[in-house]
Amino acid sequence: MLTPEALKDLQHIVGLANVSDDASTCMSYAWNAGLGGMPKPNRLAAVPPIGVVLPGCTEEVQAVIRACLRHGIKFKPHSTGYGSLATVASPNAISVDLRRMNKIHEI
Repeated sequence: MLTPEALKDLQHIVGLANVSDDASTCMSYAWNAGLGGMPKPNRLAAVPPIGVVLPGCTEEVQAVIRACLRHGIKFKPHSTGYGSLATVASPNAISVDLRRMNKIHEI
């Protein structure tokens, strides 16, 4: 789970509705179905994320990454949905789901 301080920082950046460390949400981001299929225990990634953050713009992405660095949290951004390339690869990592972003202004 995220520390209370890290959770508060992330909520301040993206809003309460766009960050979660709820176990069921985190496990849904550990689902690795590949090309599809129903969830099965062998399709769950070995390491689920400790939180999920959905930034809405590049400024929020930058702020989320800075917050991760301050709190010693690893991160895995993705925008392609669920699958082997979208899951986190190590403990103490969050999933940064970019689906709320509709365009990139500047990187």
